[in-house]
Amino acid sequence: MTTSTGLASRRCGSLILGAIALSALLWSSCGGELTLPPPVPRPAVSLSRTSVGFATQLVGTTSAAETISVTNAGNAALTIAGIAAGGDFTQTNNCGGSVAAGARCTVNVSFAPTDGGPRAGLLSISDNASGSPHTVNLAGAASVVNLSPSNLSFGVQAVGTSSTAQAVTLENRGSAALSVVSIVVSGDYTQTNACGGSIAGQGSCILSVTFKPTVGGSRSGVVTLSDTDVNPLQSIALSGTGQTAASSVSVSPRSASVTFTQTQQFKSRAETRRWERFPLRGCTHLRLRRGATA
Repeated sequence: MTTSTGLASRRCGSLILGAIALSALLWSSCGGELTLPPPVPRPAVSLSRTSVGFATQLVGTTSAAETISVTNAGNAALTIAGIAAGGDFTQTNNCGGSVAAGARCTVNVSFAPTDGGPRAGLLSISDNASGSPHTVNLAGAASVVNLSPSNLSFGVQAVGTSSTAQAVTLENRGSAALSVVSIVVSGDYTQTNACGGSIAGQGSCILSVTFKPTVGGSRSGVVTLSDTDVNPLQSIALSGTGQTAASSVSVSPRSASVTFTQTQQFKSRAETRRWERFPLRGCTHLRLRRGATA
């Protein structure tokens, strides 16, 4: 039920509002100006990126930084209460506690995975602008397979002979077991391993690689591993040089003296050689003649 007092209050309020509107209209029609109060200055945040994706990174290592610009697009100072990165992500910034109107600062985010597989996080910026906290989605993938060393050099090895084996450690840096699908080698190389079909989390195994060149010259190869890592194929580069056996000639006799018309025969395992002494313009010279194979 509406009382007489309530009706009177409503009528009074309407009359007052009407009087104010009428006064404004009359003021304007008489050449006056109606001045409204200025808007309240406010900061506004604009981010150069709302999501950042990182390339695959080995567990226990840190990626290069990705940069995000934070711009104060408002007309008042932006007060920064805090900036934090969650998950396997870290951040550094030069924003300080305040960003002037129209100015910007940068946040550098890095990926440092602690376990294998897809990894996600969030960059959060707490401030005094509308919509705070302002966030950036972060994502990356982590590999758990570490090969040490990642390449082998065997130097010079005689053709047809085997080198001393060189070892490579295959390490699983993840918390879960890694399944090993296959390990194959190419070129003049062979490998043996004790990895089996699975490597436990935080475990490792040894690959032994041997070089046996089939021909002379530079010989390259590769060990290829297939497994259940986010990067399912890994490789070890192999290099070495094959050396053919050096040929040797045994000559008999080792030396001889001959007269002007005398012929001396020298023999080797490969062929017969004849040295003849003959005159040439008053001088005596020796001339080599090759004969049939001995």
